[in-house]
Amino acid sequence: MESNPLNKEKSNEITFGQVVRLKSGGPKMTVKYQRQGDWICTWFSGDEMKEGAFDKGQLEIAE
Repeated sequence: MESNPLNKEKSNEITFGQVVRLKSGGPKMTVKYQRQGDWICTWFSGDEMKEGAFDKGQLEIAE
């Protein structure tokens, strides 16, 4: 039995609370919410929490 390709697409879709990273590299980030088409993510740099807005095309699900 073949797997449903729709299920595969869904599992690769970015959602709230998911751990992602920039396709170009960098720290793992948590998706906090979406605002005006951008995904707002948080991550730590040392002890400091950072937040940034990223286009969905810049992000991939972290392994």
